[in-house]
Amino acid sequence: MTFLFPWGLLGLLTLPLIVYLHLRREKLRRITVPSLFLWQLLPQIPEGQRKQWLPLTFLLFLHLGVATLLGLALSQPQWLGQLLGQEQHLALIIDTSTSMKAQDGDSTRLEQARRKAQELANGLGPQSTFALITAGPQPHLLTSGNATNRGQFFGALDKLQAEGIGTDIAGALTLAQVALQSFAQGKQIVVLSDLDQPSSLFQLVRAEDKVEWQRVGNKLENHALVAFAAQPRNQKNRAAGYTVYARVVNYSDSSLSTGLRLYADDNLLDTQMVDVQPQGETDFTWTLPSNFTSLRADLGQEDALPADNLAYLSLTPSRPLKTILVSEASEPLIKRALNAIPDLKLTVVQPAAYDANLPTDLTIFDGLNQAPAKWPVGGVLVLAPPQSIFTSTTLLSWTNVISSAGNLFEGLNLASFTPQGKVLPRILRRKLGQSEIALWDFNLTQGNLTTKLAFPLLVARTVHDLTPSNLPSSLLAGEAFTFRPSPHTESVQILSPSAQTTSLATESAQAIWTSLAIEGLPEPGIYTLAEMKGKEVLFQGQIAVNVGAALESNLQPRPMEVVLNPPPAKGSPTAQLPPDASSNPSLHAQQHLWPLLAFAALGFLTFEWVYVALGQRKRPSQVES
Repeated sequence: MTFLFPWGLLGLLTLPLIVYLHLRREKLRRITVPSLFLWQLLPQIPEGQRKQWLPLTFLLFLHLGVATLLGLALSQPQWLGQLLGQEQHLALIIDTSTSMKAQDGDSTRLEQARRKAQELANGLGPQSTFALITAGPQPHLLTSGNATNRGQFFGALDKLQAEGIGTDIAGALTLAQVALQSFAQGKQIVVLSDLDQPSSLFQLVRAEDKVEWQRVGNKLENHALVAFAAQPRNQKNRAAGYTVYARVVNYSDSSLSTGLRLYADDNLLDTQMVDVQPQGETDFTWTLPSNFTSLRADLGQEDALPADNLAYLSLTPSRPLKTILVSEASEPLIKRALNAIPDLKLTVVQPAAYDANLPTDLTIFDGLNQAPAKWPVGGVLVLAPPQSIFTSTTLLSWTNVISSAGNLFEGLNLASFTPQGKVLPRILRRKLGQSEIALWDFNLTQGNLTTKLAFPLLVARTVHDLTPSNLPSSLLAGEAFTFRPSPHTESVQILSPSAQTTSLATESAQAIWTSLAIEGLPEPGIYTLAEMKGKEVLFQGQIAVNVGAALESNLQPRPMEVVLNPPPAKGSPTAQLPPDASSNPSLHAQQHLWPLLAFAALGFLTFEWVYVALGQRKRPSQVES
């Protein structure tokens, strides 16, 4: 048994008032007698010694019953389990997006959801089971079990934290259905969120699943920094400085007037006044030099969600790419295109002077006569490869980029390039140990590819495909991103804004880093990432994490947005579901008892009216007798 509105139990305070009124009524009741002559001889009892007995009348019990039923109805009790002690299987989904951190009254919305979840768990019977699922940027099944290990459920509840931007309710519902699929009956899914139920909710569940959506929190006013970005004034020359942009949005019904402060490396640079109309927005720009590594914008006025009043931005220089071009030509045709790539440090060497053990990010072989005995570690680009490469490894072991990764050619006009009878240039790819190898199976001296505008773009795309990736300047909290460290890296260390360090091994760095970007970066601020080889730092950069976003900073009541991707297949159970909850009677998971209590109270009042009416009709006949 749980109560949606526990304050309604205050209605039970009317019970002692009813008892007092009945005592008062009995004390003051008038009775007509023929004479008081004989009563004068009775000894008088002092006022303080008189005993007042509670009149146990039928009307008293009726009044107490009506007050009890109405008090319980006001608290809106719900019966979580099936009647007659049948088993109940509960999958509880809690929204852990950033907006749940908003201060709503004396607690946050997440704390309110936590209390409701505790009440739901306390209402489970001995044969019941539970599953606790979070719906943040990605859904997670935190714990599951039965009533005997309910402490595990409460322990997971206590550790709940806001995970970032977005609520994957579709994925959370899928986890809930999987957790309940082994049970034949008594299944129900309860969702606790600060957003209203989406209109497409019932396209995400099976017809037999019971879903109860409970909204937590009230309407709150909030303002936020929803955009903070920097653009180099000259893409090829970062020393020219940056143009910085910020956007402030007022999600309230009153005007906002405050100051916007801009910090660079924790030093105050500028303060601008912000005046935004209700439900309005405004933009700000600055022109800054290039000698800063991080920026911070701060709105001075506090509100329900202070975290989105701050925004961070990293200006860490891009990763320098050490590149060696091995060629016998005095001026290789690809050299000019390579020099146009920002942050690429090019060294040209003759084949006789090439050392395969030199640490590089990219090695380019131009005019290779035979396959190298040892491929260099890192990215490798071979121009016009010798046939011995294919005979030694077989052509089937190479992947044609045109068919497997056509993004290299996307938007490039190469229709007029036909070297050696080929319609399009063929680029083959293969991974050998710690080497990412690409083969341009054509000769740049044949044909006119180097004179095309598409040529430098094709070179830049191939280089970026083979080399370690740059860090993003900023991310939204909980946002996933892929990161590829240098192949020479032995470990990746991440330092959070709260000085917590996480270390990752390189052999699984990409998989772990992708997961960490989703689960481990919910804290706003500047993260520091370092690629390590032993104790040597190969590369160090910064990542800014922000929580300001229209998806979370608008704390007004509104339905959750759900993207159905892919849409349900025709003929599948989910495709047959109605779009509206009222058209599906099985979508009410909990047994609402307050209507039954209200009808019972009405029945008691009707019976009292009939009882009193009949009593008044009998009194004249009794007097006549």
